[in-house]
Amino acid sequence: MEAFKQFTDWALARGVTLDGISTHKFPGKGFGFTADKTLEIGEIVLFAPVSILRTAHTVPKSISKRIGKISVNGLLAAELAMDTSGFYAPWRGALPTKQEIEDSIPFMWHPSLQELLPSASLSLLEKQKEKLSSDWAAVSAAFSALSYEVYVYHWFIVGTRTFYYTSQKLTNINHDDCLALIPLADVFNHADVGCEVTFSPSGYHIRTDRRIEKGEEICISYGNHSNDFLLAEYGFILVENKWDEIVLDEIILPLFSEEQLRELNEARFCGKFALSKDVVCYRTQVAVRLLCMPVKRWRHLVANGLGDDEDEYQANVDRILMDALNPLLNVACEKIKQVDALHCGLKSQKEILRTRWKQIHLLLTTFMSKLESNT
Repeated sequence: MEAFKQFTDWALARGVTLDGISTHKFPGKGFGFTADKTLEIGEIVLFAPVSILRTAHTVPKSISKRIGKISVNGLLAAELAMDTSGFYAPWRGALPTKQEIEDSIPFMWHPSLQELLPSASLSLLEKQKEKLSSDWAAVSAAFSALSYEVYVYHWFIVGTRTFYYTSQKLTNINHDDCLALIPLADVFNHADVGCEVTFSPSGYHIRTDRRIEKGEEICISYGNHSNDFLLAEYGFILVENKWDEIVLDEIILPLFSEEQLRELNEARFCGKFALSKDVVCYRTQVAVRLLCMPVKRWRHLVANGLGDDEDEYQANVDRILMDALNPLLNVACEKIKQVDALHCGLKSQKEILRTRWKQIHLLLTTFMSKLESNT
């Protein structure tokens, strides 16, 4: 607590302002913010000036020029890993520990645990490996004394704590590279709906999105992310998540012939199929109709859209979906058994995996029950 108080005082002394909120340690998920009083909608609870941001432009040239081409995440991680200055010491002292990152982020887990991740999380994990490998190659070539373990820790510190950032100085930059570290603002935890975060030339403002009672936790939203995404990128899942979904590509795409897949590709309807609690996405509804209607009519459907009313093919679509989803339901049950049988990894890691597969099972059974009630 003392380290966090020092960090808060340090940030406030450098222009960050808090109004009606304070840091609080929550069991099982670290620090966050709670309301010190009842807050009305639209109140500014935190302001962070541009001067406190850490961006690609604040990295010393002695580091950035020496490294050369690298992602912004990778560059910020390199600076943070090598920063021993007294100026940022209070902030470094309040960051999650290396052990906390290793325990929570699936990238750090035992391979047997990683193999039991949902496919969407596994896909993100593979992308992380590619990005980290590229960044580490650039950093290690420039700074050979820096250890891989230390760099990986800071790479994920940056990845889990940055905000979207852009400025006139940033041109021709990938969306994923529009990043800034904002000390103290990075303490906000995530909710599927949270406070509004806005950026202006003066800095970042965080405003309440609703009335918040005294003592209630105040969150921001990291984005409209499924629990598979949150697990892979941040190391946690939400109990209630309005954006949660299951990626269906692995069970839907094999249903099509090569000719049908070409048709889907040409129409830009190949992949990105998803199921939420009580509905499959529009892309899935349209794509599956290719399996049960003439191609010419399907092309007309793609061009003109699927109406709000169910067409004569809906029953066939529901049957195809039911048949395709049944094996995935069995997979969810089997994954839960495999997690329970593991003799490696931490209890917390196995529990979050088990919980996620139970959520997937519930999403499937809820939707499939809806299909059955329609027959």
